Amino acid sequence: MRIRGSEVVLCLMLVVAALGCAANVLEDAELEVGVAREALLMNRACNDSFESIYAQPRNLPRHDASRRGDIVRCSTGRTIAVEEVRAGLARRGFIGVAAQRPVQIYRLTYRTERLQGRGDVSSAILLAPAPRLRATSESGQVETEESIETDALRRGGGPPLIVFGHGTVPYGQSCGYSRLDPGSDESDRELGALVAFATQGYTVIMPDYAGFVAGSPISGYMLSDDEARSLLDATRAVRKLVRNPPSRVVMVGHSQGGHAVLSAQAQARSYGLSGQLVGVAALAPFWAPGRTFGAIFSPEFMFNTTEHSPQLAFAVEYFYTHAELYDGRGRGVELFKPQVRGALSRFVASCNFYEPLRPEEFGNTAADFLQPDFYNAVTACGVYGGEACGSPLASTWHNRFRADRPPLDRSGAPVLMWAAKNDRVIDPSLSKCAIDKIASDLPAGSPAKFTFCGDDDADHESLIGDQLGWITRWIEARARGAAEPEACPGESAIQGSEPLSCLTPPGNVD
Repeated sequence: MRIRGSEVVLCLMLVVAALGCAANVLEDAELEVGVAREALLMNRACNDSFESIYAQPRNLPRHDASRRGDIVRCSTGRTIAVEEVRAGLARRGFIGVAAQRPVQIYRLTYRTERLQGRGDVSSAILLAPAPRLRATSESGQVETEESIETDALRRGGGPPLIVFGHGTVPYGQSCGYSRLDPGSDESDRELGALVAFATQGYTVIMPDYAGFVAGSPISGYMLSDDEARSLLDATRAVRKLVRNPPSRVVMVGHSQGGHAVLSAQAQARSYGLSGQLVGVAALAPFWAPGRTFGAIFSPEFMFNTTEHSPQLAFAVEYFYTHAELYDGRGRGVELFKPQVRGALSRFVASCNFYEPLRPEEFGNTAADFLQPDFYNAVTACGVYGGEACGSPLASTWHNRFRADRPPLDRSGAPVLMWAAKNDRVIDPSLSKCAIDKIASDLPAGSPAKFTFCGDDDADHESLIGDQLGWITRWIEARARGAAEPEACPGESAIQGSEPLSCLTPPGNVD
């Protein structure tokens, strides 16, 4: 089983604090006969092989803005039967979500754009509700119910497209999250969320983010521009793949995916998308100052590769991937001392987070494996901000830190954020950093309303299953004018004995 990064306790809260910073159940007969045909009506056949989705594309037309979302390859996967959907939702602890339809899996490769307007592709997994089959009461013959497309058009224009932003995964090119089977026993709650949405009648697409197809530059970890464009172009891909696609779009993201969907809200107006973005839901997002990653390397916190290898590994990914994309391929290794570059190459290609930075290869602290000028610049800027970011090198990275938490669009889509009191990855103090920044960007009275909800019982992963039913009702209210969900608990739900605070000094929040 692939180990996802959100399963490793980041303990970033230490750094931020120190910085100052009613079920529609199918009949048994329906479960037995399976699915007769595709649920979605496609503009092209999806008969490419599974492995071709992740292979380097050849002879693509020259990239321009009109090519965003072009379908390069499409593969049809298996159908998850209702009985399997029901068992999977129960196993993963989804509350308030009923298994209503079988789920059809597709995978696709579509064109997107990276930094400086460079064309590339992204792989993705797409789940759609499959048509149910029923036996007629007169003859016992099996008939197919009306297609999802027809059914959707009768219900107020149909459900919106869900674009799902996933959390941290290993960044080796063979580690694409879409490769996994969302219906398998080993799939996690994020993949379970895709099934939960699809069985309720939504089409849902989850990009890998660009970088997981052979030949692509590495994916930018927590790099706002890079993540957001993959999500926004996913809407274009669905429109080009599916006949009569949903006209409304909702983005839902968890952990790093929360960072990605908030970034997409900020860029939707300037970069564009297909359809109308009517809501953005961020679950346990990392939306703290980007300079936190510089502080992780700092001697102020004495993080070492024996006791704090995961924290250091996430910071390595942040800086390595940013340098590769901003400065050019091969530039990421230049941030590191020559003697560790072989080990670094193995690390960034690995799909195993449990083997991050070995002390015998990387030394004891960040000072042992980073180039001195880079180390001095980003650690001082990370800890102190302000004037400590004044040197040319520090200023370059400070601008990148700030770009990774862009101001949200006050006239854009409304934003929902959920956080959990028992989250050991995105601690409540980190959540408070996000709450304060989003509230500042979207003050009361903004067309883009901000709603915060707290869960006093969930942790980083269980938050998804506990609240997806509530989030679905919020989506329906945004997309189709349904009744608003019941009022949710606010900040008090995640507050401990001390007042909830990001502890970030005024004027020094980025």
